[in-house]
Amino acid sequence: MITAAAADLGASTVGLDPSEAYLDFARTQRSRANASFELGDAHHIGYPDAAFDAVVSTLALDVIPDAERVAEEMRRVTRPGGTVASAVHDFRGGFAPFLMFRDIGSVLDSRAQAIRDAILSHPLVWPQGQANM
Repeated sequence: MITAAAADLGASTVGLDPSEAYLDFARTQRSRANASFELGDAHHIGYPDAAFDAVVSTLALDVIPDAERVAEEMRRVTRPGGTVASAVHDFRGGFAPFLMFRDIGSVLDSRAQAIRDAILSHPLVWPQGQANM
């Protein structure tokens, strides 16, 4: 969605995903002349240093193993003075209904408590977690 939206604003864009199914959807539903959708691993982005003006990740860094490595790659392929941006749900306060759901589940089931505790223990979802990374 971000790739297509940026393309609609005139940017040349590349969407990267490890899932061919997601890429197939993007290619058929989000096709733009100045947008491409490529199979790839964000731990090892196949572009040279400073190849992009901006690199954006949405709803991914909190579920990718070794997110710090991905953030390093995002910085590497972004030109000096460019923009590196990410977005994940704020599980600690900005997404209160979801946190309440997890809290209720954790009282009722120890497995739900383990999931909630794992999510909340990840520094990425702490206040300023993404900025600090």
